[in-house]
Amino acid sequence: MHEWNMQVDDQMLTNIPGIHAAGDFVTYPNKVELIAGMFTNGIVALRRITCPGVK
Repeated sequence: MHEWNMQVDDQMLTNIPGIHAAGDFVTYPNKVELIAGMFTNGIVALRRITCPGVK
């Protein structure tokens, strides 16, 4: 089995400008491997996209 992981920052932003990622294939410091955390990733990414100046 291959490991498919993408590094993101705390706002789910990848190293490609304008590209966000969320879900079980992303990795970031202090990631908690729970299904509830995966739902939170999507919310964080969406907030970053719709409100770019807000952290």
